[in-house]
Amino acid sequence: MIMNNKNLTTFFIKLIFFGLLAVLVIGVFILPYAPDMGEDKKYVVALEKFSKAEPNNNYDLIFFSNSYSFTAYDPTIIKERLGLNAIHLNSGAQRLEASLIVANEIIKEHTPQYMVFDVSGPTLPTPKLEDEEIWHYQTLAFQEIPFSIEKTKDVTAYFPIEKYTEYYVTAVSKKTGRIFRMNDLENYSKREKASYKTSNKSVYFSYNGFIANKQKSVEKEVYEKSFFGTTGSNESLDPRWSEDLIVLMNRFLKETTNKDIKVIFINSLKMYPTVYNSKLLEGFVEKYPQVRFLDLNVNKDEYTLSEKDFYNSTHLNYTGSIQVTNRLVDSLSTWYSTSKIEKTELDFKLFKFKGFFYNLNEDEDKFLKLEFEDELPIELKNHQLVISLYPKDSTLLSDYAKKKHFKSDNFYVKIDEVEKIETGKSKIIIQRLNSKIDQNTLKKLKLYFYRPNDTLGLPGYDLNYLQSH
Repeated sequence: MIMNNKNLTTFFIKLIFFGLLAVLVIGVFILPYAPDMGEDKKYVVALEKFSKAEPNNNYDLIFFSNSYSFTAYDPTIIKERLGLNAIHLNSGAQRLEASLIVANEIIKEHTPQYMVFDVSGPTLPTPKLEDEEIWHYQTLAFQEIPFSIEKTKDVTAYFPIEKYTEYYVTAVSKKTGRIFRMNDLENYSKREKASYKTSNKSVYFSYNGFIANKQKSVEKEVYEKSFFGTTGSNESLDPRWSEDLIVLMNRFLKETTNKDIKVIFINSLKMYPTVYNSKLLEGFVEKYPQVRFLDLNVNKDEYTLSEKDFYNSTHLNYTGSIQVTNRLVDSLSTWYSTSKIEKTELDFKLFKFKGFFYNLNEDEDKFLKLEFEDELPIELKNHQLVISLYPKDSTLLSDYAKKKHFKSDNFYVKIDEVEKIETGKSKIIIQRLNSKIDQNTLKKLKLYFYRPNDTLGLPGYDLNYLQSH
């Protein structure tokens, strides 16, 4: 009997040992390489940038929403006009309740000045039980937020656990969710650094989660029939707010009020007429002094819109994005007495750029954006606009630059031929910068006009110096 007890004890010790060994092997050699859910890395890149931001380069304004937001509000304009660093922490089809759960986790460690939420009609309701694709999108947002007890409680209250168990577990913890995909051997990979670089054909640039689109626009006849149609429905949107969403929103607004965080709700611009009717939202604005609501569908005559600004009835091309972003900037400045800043002009004697912005972050599109008002003078017709990136380390130069013994990667723009984005008040040029040089390795970014035997004596500007001062 004693021997049997010893054998049984030994058996259980071995069982525990091999069980722990199996857990260790799975945890170290399998789960780190098991695939995550989804392939879109835009959201991942934005979160990584946000979480790794230096204290002196933090984000002042955060967008929480879906594609209504990240195809509309341009952080480069917000930076240029208000001096605020803005970022989109959005995933496709993200509903308001999911946005709030993510935002609640963010404000535990961060205190931005502004937080913006889309409250368009389709963003409000909890996804229908049978709508698996929408639940999939909510999971993509949740899985990137670190595990916490509060997040688990909120996600548990939100998700249909029995029907979408894998989604739920993944939403609570990305690492735990990989257990469901351990047998997906074809998609195993090392945890490579996320990157989001866009197609040259359909996007001008991506930056801080924003996408500056140049998609095929809607047909003119479709636009005119929709945009100039009769006023949209005036039905109440309050039935789309679940009880859990109302409780979560009140909890969130109490916390943001305590932290003096300003919250802005936006009804995004639609191609069709729409009327926003929500007593609940009016109540939030009235109850919490720092909360505002911006309906971008009111006073549409203030825009200079056309069919080119939309690529479908609810999403904007970049020309439309410029207009709604400027309207948001004007609203923030009015509501909160936020001072607008003077743009740095680049005066080339005969020609002026009224503003510029460039991005050399390694995991996004590298680009330079230039804004101007006047037509190119005849004296500059044969000149090229040259953008030169000088690295701190010459080994980062392109093979062509090394072959020619250049000290910089050079990009040549024929300003009289390049595409110009018309904004109504000015024109914008966007030049992609395909280079290994990034912001951390950049010594100087020089902009100047050039032609052989040039006698005009035009100045050049170091944009890296100007932007950092």
